[in-house]
Amino acid sequence: TGPSLSTEEVARLLHKGRLDGATKFWFGGGDPTLRPDLIRIVKAARKLGYDEVKLQTNGMLLGSSANAEKLKKAGVTSVNLSIKGHTAALHDGLTQTPGSFVQLESAARALLAAGIELEGDVLVYQDNVHALPDICLHFYDLGIRKFNLWHLSLFGADEVQKEDLKNRVPMM
Repeated sequence: TGPSLSTEEVARLLHKGRLDGATKFWFGGGDPTLRPDLIRIVKAARKLGYDEVKLQTNGMLLGSSANAEKLKKAGVTSVNLSIKGHTAALHDGLTQTPGSFVQLESAARALLAAGIELEGDVLVYQDNVHALPDICLHFYDLGIRKFNLWHLSLFGADEVQKEDLKNRVPMM
């Protein structure tokens, strides 16, 4: 949460990470694909010697092969796609963004065609917990071989967020 780091702050932290022995860079956020300096940051990480550069994204801006190829050329080694459902009705309903499912599938195809390794980050809600096997099978059929289940926590949420999520997140 909070403001995004500037390009200079990211560069400083990348450099510090390498000095401390880091070899893997995971770039999440918000969504790093919204940053105009994304390619520059990825190239900087690779130039500093990071062996792996991973992005976590909803895939909304990665449905074109041109964008996927730019990421590959810059040095992205893997992408984690945020998945909420295996159908447009379920995924778009949870993202509250019509068309996001089609864009997610397009991103998966484009990234795999570019030779970028994919993982599915499946966000678990009351509305999709029953469909977890179908979600994983659907995206497995698209070529994703590894899935991470994310159980959202109310820890640290403000009162508005807690009220919004308390009936949407399954209890553990």
